[in-house]
Amino acid sequence: MGLFEKRCVMTVKEKKLWVIGDIHGMFDPLKRIVDYIRFRKHFKDDETSETKLIFIGDYIDYGPSSKEVVDLLLELKKEFECVFLCGNHEDMMLQFMKNCDLFERFGNMWFRGAGGQNTVISFMSNPEIYKQLYRTHDDNKGFTRNDFVLEEKYLDFFNSLVYSHTESLISGNREIKLAFTHASLLGTKKEASASSLKDIELNVSEQLDIKTYNDFHELRKAKKIWIENLHLWNRDIPTEKYDDYILIHGHTPTPLYNLKYTEFGTFKPDSVLPFVKFIDSKVEVEQNYSSLSFRDSLENIISINVDTGVAYGKALTALHIRENELLNKDKFLVVKTLVNSSRIEPDIETLEFKFNA
Repeated sequence: MGLFEKRCVMTVKEKKLWVIGDIHGMFDPLKRIVDYIRFRKHFKDDETSETKLIFIGDYIDYGPSSKEVVDLLLELKKEFECVFLCGNHEDMMLQFMKNCDLFERFGNMWFRGAGGQNTVISFMSNPEIYKQLYRTHDDNKGFTRNDFVLEEKYLDFFNSLVYSHTESLISGNREIKLAFTHASLLGTKKEASASSLKDIELNVSEQLDIKTYNDFHELRKAKKIWIENLHLWNRDIPTEKYDDYILIHGHTPTPLYNLKYTEFGTFKPDSVLPFVKFIDSKVEVEQNYSSLSFRDSLENIISINVDTGVAYGKALTALHIRENELLNKDKFLVVKTLVNSSRIEPDIETLEFKFNA
């Protein structure tokens, strides 16, 4: 091989994805996950890889540290390529700030049990605002969008959130396509047959083309779809593949599945793990101390829910998806940290999810 030919040889970098579930203003669990990601980057991973962090949305509300969470996310942008999806809680905040038609019709949903007051207090440390927000249990109509003052860097962050993302992982002749949204997509035959949705035509690609706040709300109004049926709010467990994608989402805490659903296969909510939905709802699973083995293939996965209930005192979870390991060894790593981590318990727990084992 000549000198020119050597210079033209390019090393194809392996894709490495970190997918982090709903955070909800819980800074300490997020910091533990981030520290682990940094550890892997500097001590475990080689240079022939590209690391991308994909956050599934719901950074704010409920927990006490929404501002500190966003500060850490902005810091991570300096170290990694990051994708920040919009969650329904960020969308509610944007609706409040942009005077959305839904707020005109239904009042301030962000303050009505969704934790918006906690976020305002986190970003605006002012005793008078605290007293104003918590003196009543109504919509806090005295507090308006003009009263909510955010620094420009935070406004830019919330306005730049994306409503969907896709990745394609390839090795040889095998390709796995991943789609990322905050909640479940609309589109399976069972869902579309519901009486409230039977006249709606909305395919998967149309939903994944939605990238901005304006895209989302213009489509909602144009198609006359109730917001809870779309992919910021939809809690339906899908029954069929979304085209040839595996959907990775959050929104519905997996430890609460027994309270929300009557049918979720062999999944155990008290495991505080991501929920993997296959076409076959009765896939056999074997677990040992280091892995969970599913008797079905990656190609038969419909969706993976990574919200493990950090807002309910459970755990924050991340998936570590390495292109070569996923496509050649049919596995990825689940990394989680419990909210009430102690010195007796490990700060980080890891478990391999294996398929077709």
